[in-house]
Amino acid sequence: MKKIYLLLLVLCAGVSAFAQKTIQSKIKDMATGEPVEMATITAEGTSISTVSNAEGSFRITVPANVTQLNISHLNYRPYTVSVAQALEEINLEPSIFTLEEVVVTNQPVDGLLRGAVKASKKKMEKSLLLNTYYREFVKINGRYVRFADGLVDFYVKRKSGAADVYVNQSRTRKLVKVGDTKIMTRGGDSITQADMNTIESIGVYKLDDAIETSYNFGLVNKIVSNADLYDLTLKTRQDKNGGNLQIVSIKPKAGGKGLYMGTVTYDTATNLILDTNIQIDPAFISNAPDIKIFGFYMRITAVEKHTSFVLDKDKYIVSYNKGRVGVYIKFRDKIDDNLEFLNDMIVNNHKETEETPDKAKRYKGKNLYNAGNHYTTEFWKNSNALLLTAAEEAILKSME
Repeated sequence: MKKIYLLLLVLCAGVSAFAQKTIQSKIKDMATGEPVEMATITAEGTSISTVSNAEGSFRITVPANVTQLNISHLNYRPYTVSVAQALEEINLEPSIFTLEEVVVTNQPVDGLLRGAVKASKKKMEKSLLLNTYYREFVKINGRYVRFADGLVDFYVKRKSGAADVYVNQSRTRKLVKVGDTKIMTRGGDSITQADMNTIESIGVYKLDDAIETSYNFGLVNKIVSNADLYDLTLKTRQDKNGGNLQIVSIKPKAGGKGLYMGTVTYDTATNLILDTNIQIDPAFISNAPDIKIFGFYMRITAVEKHTSFVLDKDKYIVSYNKGRVGVYIKFRDKIDDNLEFLNDMIVNNHKETEETPDKAKRYKGKNLYNAGNHYTTEFWKNSNALLLTAAEEAILKSME
């Protein structure tokens, strides 16, 4: 009888340990009622997190013993909410900044930016294992043609930010068929196999870029290395608690050769970069030349990268990365198309580790679509995925 009792205790403990609950809600701006995108939602006492989508919606699955969610966003006051409440809607209070002005400093702004990059990279004292939800869309001539998402682990090597990729589960969808007349090439023809093959072969991005270019601050370094091509303006914002954020605004000099524009935000207390939002200057895009490569004519039509970071118990973590690359391709009379590649990645969990995963299991594909359909659960529903917006849901339903 005693053995049976002990066995029941063990089984109950096991059930309790694995019991979970799911919370779904929408985050809005308290003042305007507008949805808040890219808010980070973390289960208190854990490193489990997710991010709100463009409609402010999120869904997070947490252990049953979690009682609170912590919500953070650069432009809003931190907020803690009890999971016992009805959470149909969460309203965030905008941060009230008592100061927002141009900073006059003896040190050049590019030097301050270089210092923030150095401090941020130095913070990577240990290797990280990031458990992420990753997704990608591809468009041809304005129409969505391909989708993939999955649960992807990134083993991020300390200091360098280089990452090994491990795909745990994945699903893929092709949204059009060869010969589909709903998508037209510039020449007026329906989509061809050559168009679809181009998507597979073009190397405008790689899966590991989502992490590696975030932690090595690739675009920021390009700007710093060519600071004479840019007007860099430093502004400071101070909240009512005395915390300061420095915002570097980046703009190409008039008539110059600077390619990029955007902002980099860092915390003055830690000197850590919290947000980078950079894109190619539209003025450059409008005058960009065609470049001939191996018989192809190519022209860049868009580059955007938005990355946010959080500091979680002294660990410096990428929380969200969004990328967009557009390119025009022409090859003889076979291909005459505008291609667009979009990807989103959110970090659901993380830990510091010096244990190297099995390199034989690394994913070597260029993009997630090549991983195919390999899933054992509906991870897009029961993991802390980035929720699809209503428009994105409609896109996926169109393939059914």
